[in-house]
Amino acid sequence: MATLLPRNDLLALRQCNKSSAAAVQRSIQGDDRFEKMIFDALAEPRNIESEGRIFGGGARELVSFCAADAALPALQSAITETAGGLRKLCLYRCAVTDARLLEMCRACPLLQTLVCVIDVPNIETADVEQLSMQISQACPLLEVVKLPCNGSAVEGYAAAFPNLRCLEFFSHGHGSHAVRKSKFHGAVDASAEK
Repeated sequence: MATLLPRNDLLALRQCNKSSAAAVQRSIQGDDRFEKMIFDALAEPRNIESEGRIFGGGARELVSFCAADAALPALQSAITETAGGLRKLCLYRCAVTDARLLEMCRACPLLQTLVCVIDVPNIETADVEQLSMQISQACPLLEVVKLPCNGSAVEGYAAAFPNLRCLEFFSHGHGSHAVRKSKFHGAVDASAEK
């Protein structure tokens, strides 16, 4: 019955008693309406944490445009609330560090898509090759990876992700604002693994 209720009614039902809260949690986990959590640049950290705590069990995808540093711990909390169920993680315009990104990835062992591009200065200056290796160990099922590039060859990273179907590195030129995109599409063949 809870799967037929609108979102606001589910929130109200959670407040009734413990059995109602448990019924809502079970219904959220199997409800397609709660598969995606999206946070815009104006999302408050407490709202992000609440959304994760309430709807995280059903989330399979998290997309964030949160620029504020204060939002990063809340995003990490929301990711943890998915209990490893995320399949897609997209982070845009945030100051996430390589260490925090790796922690987020470790909380998502079933991750198939990772996108961390567009104004992610700490990742743009990180050792992307080392980060790629660590992410591939934390998320062995990754098929699509999009990260900033600091000039390294894309093919060198392809071997880090055995299930890879798409690997894109983005480089923002200084002054001209030119964007260079390096891509690798397709399965990693034996020559790329050597």
